[in-house]
Amino acid sequence: MNNCWQYQRCGRGPGGERAAELGICPAALSTHTEGLNGGKAGGRLCWAISGTLCAGTVQGSFARKRFACVECDFFVQVRADEGEGFVLLQPDQDITEVLREGEHRYQEMYDRVPIGLFRARPDGEFLHANPTMMRMLGLDDDVVLPRLRFPGADGEASWRQHLLEGSGQPLDIQVQRRDGELIWLRQNAHPIRDENGEVLYCEGAAEDVTERVQALEELNRHREHLEDLVRERTADLAAANLEAQAAREAAVTADRTKSEFLANMSHDLRTPLNAIIGYSEMLREEAEELNLQRVADDLERIDGAGRHLLDLLNDILDLSKIESGRMPFTPEQFSISALVNDVSTVGQSLAERNRNVLVVQCDEWQGDLITDKTKVQAVLLNLLGNAFKFTDRGRVTLAVRSCEDTVVFQVADTGIGMSPAQLAKVFRPFVQADLTIAARFGGTGLGLAITRRFLDMMGGTVSVSSELGVGTRFTVRLPRRSPDL
Repeated sequence: MNNCWQYQRCGRGPGGERAAELGICPAALSTHTEGLNGGKAGGRLCWAISGTLCAGTVQGSFARKRFACVECDFFVQVRADEGEGFVLLQPDQDITEVLREGEHRYQEMYDRVPIGLFRARPDGEFLHANPTMMRMLGLDDDVVLPRLRFPGADGEASWRQHLLEGSGQPLDIQVQRRDGELIWLRQNAHPIRDENGEVLYCEGAAEDVTERVQALEELNRHREHLEDLVRERTADLAAANLEAQAAREAAVTADRTKSEFLANMSHDLRTPLNAIIGYSEMLREEAEELNLQRVADDLERIDGAGRHLLDLLNDILDLSKIESGRMPFTPEQFSISALVNDVSTVGQSLAERNRNVLVVQCDEWQGDLITDKTKVQAVLLNLLGNAFKFTDRGRVTLAVRSCEDTVVFQVADTGIGMSPAQLAKVFRPFVQADLTIAARFGGTGLGLAITRRFLDMMGGTVSVSSELGVGTRFTVRLPRRSPDL
């Protein structure tokens, strides 16, 4: 191969051949190289290097210049021959060596690329595959490629369809290696067609995604197992909920039946008890007139026990009426100051039992309330009664203050107080602070439970704060007008 070619400026070769006759495509190479024939030279120049057509523009004010061919990617030397007006093109190195080096680089890339590359016929027979593809299929480099083997006929049909369509979308398909192992390949291929549109062969790339597919299948199995467990647990929970609901309904029915029974029995229970209290009081008065003091003392104990039993019965019946929905609610408009006066009058007699002092803090004008007066009185008397019962030779304060839409009552004492554990269960029915208090002070543990139920009916609230050995404070908040009105 010659390393240089010379052409006349007119576009002919050394023997007068035209560039076209030599297989050379004319290139518009305008030269304005000073020093060519002693002055400016211009004209059209054409050349070819190893059969590759090249074109470009050479400019400069010097006689020798390196020119980079944009298509052949190598440098040539351009100069003006003395006295002849020729341009000499000379490659820096042999183009064969350049091509050989490029082919070697691309072959190394083809062999070392970490994905499988292949060329196959439309019927699925491989024409060529790189070493990575061969290793995927369990084949040695020197083995002639057979057809791919699929576990089923559907796999081969899908593979062929994917090759011919060339949709650009990857296909995950299971194939069999030479040793019989099944693997999953993700391939992407496109067809190469002739001038008539017929498919000559297909080229594509493949990746072994067996571990990924197996991990996904394992994940799906775990998910399905988890879904089965969730369904089982959901069914168990639903069954348990049905059982709990049935038990709850049975308990509510039994409790309602009990409450209705007690409410219906109120007349039959109270009538003989009131008779016992009435006759014991009459007999006590006659015994005192006859100076039968021992008899009078015994009758007084009978009267006290009867009244205690009546209070206990009233509490139980009130709670039963509330739970059964038979507790009446009778709202009326009344003066707050008048209500406090009535309550304090009863409270004074209660204070004398343990030699306590009742302090009332209430302005003369507090406005009116529109709610159930009887229940408000019951709430305040219950709180005062508890304060006097658990306070000995102390002070009990009833304070009232009014806001725009709310009236606040506070009952505070200097009694034994309560611990945080006792405060947590103070409003539970039939529950007292502890057994020692129940044994010492008596009671049923219903008073505060009824108090909260009454306030719920009137749209009010009750809260408590206490310190053991210091005292207790109950705070009642009532709307001026019952929300049901």
